[in-house]
Amino acid sequence: MYDTQTSNPIYISKPGPLPENTTTQAPTSPIDKFENGQWVADLATALGQKYAEINAWRNA
Repeated sequence: MYDTQTSNPIYISKPGPLPENTTTQAPTSPIDKFENGQWVADLATALGQKYAEINAWRNA
């Protein structure tokens, strides 16, 4: 189980209804977000991460 808002894995320890905002699908990358029932790449996040890497390299 995965939290659809944070993409973190969730451990279910008791039987019963599943918590809201969960899915059995694992995200395929660290930049994925959950939209319309599936994980999709969040290109804005990827771009922001790349800019941060470039700036860190440039300022090193």
